[in-house]
Amino acid sequence: MTTDEAGRLMKAVVIHEAGGPEALKIEDRPIPVARTGWVLVRVKAFGINRSEMFTRQGLSPDVRFPRILGIEAVGVVESAPGGEFAPGTTVATVMGGMGRDFDGGYAQYLIVPANQVKALKTTLPWATLGALPEMLQTAWGSLYEALQLKSGDTLLIRGGTTSVGLAAAAIASHRGATVYSTTRKPDREALLRSSGASDVFIDDGEIAAEVRSGVIPTAVYLTTYDGGVAEFMSMPLQELLDQVSAGQLRVQIGKVFVIDEIVEAHKLLDSNAAGGKIVVLTD
Repeated sequence: MTTDEAGRLMKAVVIHEAGGPEALKIEDRPIPVARTGWVLVRVKAFGINRSEMFTRQGLSPDVRFPRILGIEAVGVVESAPGGEFAPGTTVATVMGGMGRDFDGGYAQYLIVPANQVKALKTTLPWATLGALPEMLQTAWGSLYEALQLKSGDTLLIRGGTTSVGLAAAAIASHRGATVYSTTRKPDREALLRSSGASDVFIDDGEIAAEVRSGVIPTAVYLTTYDGGVAEFMSMPLQELLDQVSAGQLRVQIGKVFVIDEIVEAHKLLDSNAAGGKIVVLTD
């Protein structure tokens, strides 16, 4: 963060037009001011998500540029005019229009509605904490809100090496489910097993018969999960963080960058070679 005569400035990642990773530009922007009902968060870290890649590529028609991207962030409260949080409180926030309807987490400061901010108590380093909110929310909600998974159930995860797939395997296996994961790359089998998969199917495009004979039961059903603010606020994020801290829940971080390396971070995202969640530190 820098300062000049006009007031305090922050470093932010701004996109002015759709394109590749190089479309993301580091700029100095005025630190936003929170109004009543909103919270100013000093962002310490944020995770990188595929939805941000799609927005960067111009595939989110409702998003107007210029825009600061980012659908999640973790940090500390700088101010909360409505008194919802004390300054210095560690918090996480996701979704709710972040990075789409209003500027998101790819910056050193962020303002968000207070009703989509969760206070946290944790000693996890920012590089770890920054990987967790959206990843755990998507995994948890898909398993326990949509699928209503129970201990003793069998779970098949397609595309198991994505950050959400790895998190889902870790959560489900920790809670007593038997987890099977698929991957197109045989060299990822060890990664999948270390994250909770008891068996791995190598996806060569013809795995249906093998999966059906070994995993999929009768009387299954199809469901979806959209993972909005209400689901984030109701999920047991603190419980999951405590399990991560205790070493009971293993989450896979692909690589950690600093904000000046945002182009390199998105190049890694585009390559599908991260092997876990990509995280960016703001300081």
